[in-house]
Amino acid sequence: MKNRFRIALVAGTTVAMLALVGHASADLIFFDDFEGGADPAWSDGGTDVTPVGQREFLGRLHDGAVSLTLSDLPPHTELGLSFDLFVIGLWDGNESPDIWGASADGGLPFILTTFRNETPGDGDGFQAYPDFWPGGEHPARTGASENDTLGYDADAVYHLSYTIPHTAGDVVYYFFGFPDLAEEDWGLDNVSVTPEPCTAVLIGLGVVSLFSRRRW
Repeated sequence: MKNRFRIALVAGTTVAMLALVGHASADLIFFDDFEGGADPAWSDGGTDVTPVGQREFLGRLHDGAVSLTLSDLPPHTELGLSFDLFVIGLWDGNESPDIWGASADGGLPFILTTFRNETPGDGDGFQAYPDFWPGGEHPARTGASENDTLGYDADAVYHLSYTIPHTAGDVVYYFFGFPDLAEEDWGLDNVSVTPEPCTAVLIGLGVVSLFSRRRW
């Protein structure tokens, strides 16, 4: 009887904890594909549409920054950020350099890099991505998920994902770019923010694990 009670208790508690973890890690805090315009959470809500595919996105942006402010976040220990970066025009990579980056809450950038949109093998310039700048010498368009699909003279799409430690009830993400020429622009699409499980839930799973190993 004791063993049956123990199994039922541990199983029930584990299922409940796993459900909480799944709920915490799967729920989107924020998503914006900019179809029909930008969410008010953006500091600059200007959008554009790509010549090919008519994909509406945040942009076109050039020399400067845009921020995303989210409040009333659920309990969490980390935040996951995912987005598509549109690199538009003949970015020169490390030569100029053409720098792009992103950070959260005024902290150090979690990405600070350069991009080059020359065709691979054309010229002898490099980009820093997927490494930080300064540092990293990679061929043009390294890591791009799409090349010349948007309809501009030159363009590349990078699908980027980052997870940062975070516990506060609000967050401000900053995205910034400093290409050197007027025809070198950038934009964002399919931006999502996801919370990772609360520490209390993870501790609860640990307690269940220890509890299940005890001899009754």
